[in-house]
Amino acid sequence: MGPVLPNPIPQTAPSFWFFRTVRRSLTRLSLVALFFWLGCLSVRAELPLPTPMDHYEKFKPGLTGLALASAIFPQLDPTAQQILLQLKSFVETTNLPKTPPISKEQALILVKSVDW
Repeated sequence: MGPVLPNPIPQTAPSFWFFRTVRRSLTRLSLVALFFWLGCLSVRAELPLPTPMDHYEKFKPGLTGLALASAIFPQLDPTAQQILLQLKSFVETTNLPKTPPISKEQALILVKSVDW
């Protein structure tokens, strides 16, 4: 038989071996978590938008209210078209103001004063 090697782990200090094992395990676990997290980031970049891209290309910020309703009017079913016509005639006959009755700054002051 060959020479007898001394025990590399001294019997008087078993806690050092435990802490070294725990440290190595935590390091490996951290690396696995890091690689998993980095992999998830690349998957997120490939998620589709909730709205088709052509919407963002065609949308104009000023297209709201009746102008928007008129643009989608031909696509609606006859019942919805009838309701939209009634709404349009109501808006035209009531002479609603074209601009808000208060300024944007006044509206912000009112919103900030509310205790949400």
